[in-house]
Amino acid sequence: MSDALTVIIAFVVCLLTSAFLYALGRKLAPRGKENDEKVTPYACGEDYPVEYIQYYIHWFYYAVFFTILEVAAILIAFSLFAPSVALVVVIIYTIMALIAAFMAPRE
Repeated sequence: MSDALTVIIAFVVCLLTSAFLYALGRKLAPRGKENDEKVTPYACGEDYPVEYIQYYIHWFYYAVFFTILEVAAILIAFSLFAPSVALVVVIIYTIMALIAAFMAPRE
C-alpha cells in the first residue's frame, strides 16, 4: 500500500472516530437548563450592559494572518524531509499569504 493511501485511510479513521465520540458524548450528556443569567454579559463581578461592549474586528484579521503564517511555517518545516512536496507547500503557502494580505482591511 502506498504512503499516500495509508495517510488518507488514517485520516478517515481518525475523523470517523472523533465524529462517533462527539455524537456519543452529545447523546449521553445531560441537557442544560436555559435561564436569563446564563446569557447576560458579566464582567469582573458586575452586570455589564450589552450596548457598552465593543468588538474590534481589525485585530481578528491580524490573528487570522498570524495563524496562516504559523501553520504554513510548520508545514514547510515538516516538508523539508520530502523535497518533492516542499515546492507544492511553498506555492500553497505563498498563495494563502497573498490572499490573507489582500483580505486585510486598509486603514
